[in-house]
Amino acid sequence: EIEDTITFIEEQLATVEGELSTAPPSKRINKQRFKDIDNYKRDIKNLTALMKDLRGGKQLSVNDAAQLGIAMRETKGGKIVPALRNSGFYATKEFVDSPYLQNINFGFGMLQDIVSMFKSIDGGRAATFKDDYIGVAQKYVLRPTEDMDRAGFKWADEWRNNLFETYDRFGLSKLSKDEWAAFYSLVTEVSSVDASFKTETLLREPKIKAIVGKFSKEQRTNWVEAAQFTRALYDNVREQANSARIAMERPLIGRLENYLPEVAEINIWSMVGLAQKTPDQVFQKPPLPDFIKPDSAFNPRALAREGGMEGYILEKNVRKLTLDYIESMKRDIFFTPIIHNAKIHTAAMRAKDLHNSARLIEDWAAQVYAGQKTALDRAFEALPLGKTVTKATSLIRNNLSRAVFPLNIVWNITIQPTSLAFTAARAGPINLLRGLDALFSPESQTQVRASYSFWKKQSNQGKLVYQDIDAQISRNLKQEGTRIEKAVHAANFLTNFVEEKVTAISVRAGHHQALRRGFEGRALLDEASDMGAVTQSMYNREDKSAVGRIRILSNLFPFMTFPIQAFNFVRETIPFITRRARAGGF
Repeated sequence: EIEDTITFIEEQLATVEGELSTAPPSKRINKQRFKDIDNYKRDIKNLTALMKDLRGGKQLSVNDAAQLGIAMRETKGGKIVPALRNSGFYATKEFVDSPYLQNINFGFGMLQDIVSMFKSIDGGRAATFKDDYIGVAQKYVLRPTEDMDRAGFKWADEWRNNLFETYDRFGLSKLSKDEWAAFYSLVTEVSSVDASFKTETLLREPKIKAIVGKFSKEQRTNWVEAAQFTRALYDNVREQANSARIAMERPLIGRLENYLPEVAEINIWSMVGLAQKTPDQVFQKPPLPDFIKPDSAFNPRALAREGGMEGYILEKNVRKLTLDYIESMKRDIFFTPIIHNAKIHTAAMRAKDLHNSARLIEDWAAQVYAGQKTALDRAFEALPLGKTVTKATSLIRNNLSRAVFPLNIVWNITIQPTSLAFTAARAGPINLLRGLDALFSPESQTQVRASYSFWKKQSNQGKLVYQDIDAQISRNLKQEGTRIEKAVHAANFLTNFVEEKVTAISVRAGHHQALRRGFEGRALLDEASDMGAVTQSMYNREDKSAVGRIRILSNLFPFMTFPIQAFNFVRETIPFITRRARAGGF
């Protein structure tokens, strides 16, 4: 039975030559088997220690499971169960042998939103449309990336909210600069072992008394509990990152006792270090990019200055450092597999001489998930005053959005809803009318909320009013936004409301069209989501066209996303242009 199983696996998997492991699946499976035994021994040891002070009694909580390296997920019924997934270094034979993959024109690919680009690479076919029309680039690259991106966002959002709520509860929401410096010193003194002690025990420690002794009893207790929470958060997040690294056979992140100074360096490397590389350095060379462990020694102060983070190494605001650390770990846990997966499949595509399509996917993954700048942005910022001009035009661009959208009621009522014309043209007028069930049917609204495009639209990253303003919307607007940003956001309520409704209608119109074409299950959900994406425009960086990701162009020529969407609609509806785009020339 074992031999039959190994034979079956070897028939289903195709090794990708290059930087990835070339060991046969049978050897890798055997290696994994012995590694799992070691992991079980480690888990038993950790569980024995953990059971002594479980906060939830004898039942494991999600956080307890995380300390054991057990990935968890929530079922539709609200039950917490282990989250299992397959991982490896192989592309499926279905992908490698697909006759539909196209080497699309690079220039046209740069002008396409990501959904349209992947559909073009797949020869214009939708993912899993019956057995004979498999869109393998969507199935094995785009859809897993969307799932991982959503999981990463939710993971980080949960940790961020936990941090904000805890600090608010302990009175740390509005500390002065000097108070943050004092709290920084306190957190630095709290070790992993200290985080497990009772607060009263720590308050008797001389090193703790020296920092909080001048405060009231309540403030002393609050600060020490907050410091214990912070240290436990760092350890828990690190353990979760190491669980992901074990699964991918990557070196583990060591335990650091002098945590906060190293946290600052980790954040600098995560935000700036990989951004200095090119897509070729990430995809054409063996090592996977590492968001936490630099591939060589670096000067954190010099790197911070180069990335616009001057003075960050001296940052004492623990909340800011921790929020950035959560973001760094999100990239390590969730973005590394995205890049890994893209790297596997673009290697297979290059082996089939699909170099244009491979490069488009590599540029997208590198710029969005490794934080790299576009080639044009790098070249422009290398010019005298290039960085200064980029910053100045970004400021003007931000103020333009503040001037255009808030309280623009006439435009909201008359012009904004006309984007449904694209939905009618693509899905048909009848399906558009059917899509109105998104406004009143609870079942339809549940399906809409499950779609990727609608979920992105609900986040600030995907909203029309924040297009091209990546820096502002990457933060938690409610907790970190300035008064002006919050006021502008409130004034955009009607724009956001209309955008949400037209997207929901478009998703449902796509659902009705796909249902009548024979889609079902996950393919039905994806096709419905795609209708919302290609008709209502995706303004988040993950789904923008390559041209839309060029910062200096977005600053100088704002609001490009909608014209690019219109261009793609025309391109897809005029056969001559479509044929030339696929042929590699125009």
